[in-house]
Amino acid sequence: MKYAVRALVQAFVHCRLDYCNSLLTGAADVYFKHLQSVQNAAARLVSGARRHDHISPVLTKLHWLPVHKRVMFKTVVLVWKCLNGIGPSYLSELCVPVASASGRQQPRWAY
Repeated sequence: MKYAVRALVQAFVHCRLDYCNSLLTGAADVYFKHLQSVQNAAARLVSGARRHDHISPVLTKLHWLPVHKRVMFKTVVLVWKCLNGIGPSYLSELCVPVASASGRQQPRWAY
């Protein structure tokens, strides 16, 4: 039963938390508050933790990153894939290392 609840939460909650999360990259923490409370409620449902228990150890035990770290991780993995040629082609052509960007000038102090 516990595995079924976890599978349902991952299928219905985490997919919604991950939906368009690249748009949240660099956003203020206030925008993550509601999403984090949804994830906390899902973690309590899966683990059986009470409402007043600390949630960080529960998230760690479930191997779930907090929402703002989850967004950062997904974005970093996508950029890494693009730089290594295994990401979507429409994004890979936009991901260019700064050192190889054309038209980039050396800073004055580098002369």
